[in-house]
Amino acid sequence: MGRRRSLLVRELGAETLVYDLDTHRASCLNREAAAVFEACNGSSSLSEIRRRVSLRLGEPVDEGWIELAIDRLAQRGLVDAVSKPPSAPRRELLRRLAAATALALPSVTSVLAPTAAEAATCLAPGRMCKSNAECCSGACKMDAKCS
Repeated sequence: MGRRRSLLVRELGAETLVYDLDTHRASCLNREAAAVFEACNGSSSLSEIRRRVSLRLGEPVDEGWIELAIDRLAQRGLVDAVSKPPSAPRRELLRRLAAATALALPSVTSVLAPTAAEAATCLAPGRMCKSNAECCSGACKMDAKCS
């Protein structure tokens, strides 16, 4: 489970922000997901990742919990997917993990960030829009001034 190379990673308090330079997607990882993300170096087994994450979080974690975290990270393209199927169906795994641990479930929230060209305003401030296509942001209504 290796990480992709085109990622910018910044810790922001209790969360970690990961920005993918290829897809322009920003993902916010909670403490638990960030611990798994950090442990995925491309050469570690699930049991080694579990050991590292347990040390970082200060309590033992279940291998199914690690698989769930890796699955969530892989869905966002941040790490490679687990090559074997999860050890239990997801619903059963979530129910078992909720009862067995005080840890929060790993959370990965993503947003698509516009490129600089997509975020630019096409018309100079004060010019009149003749159509929404003239203003890149789509914020201008016809015959209204761009601001």
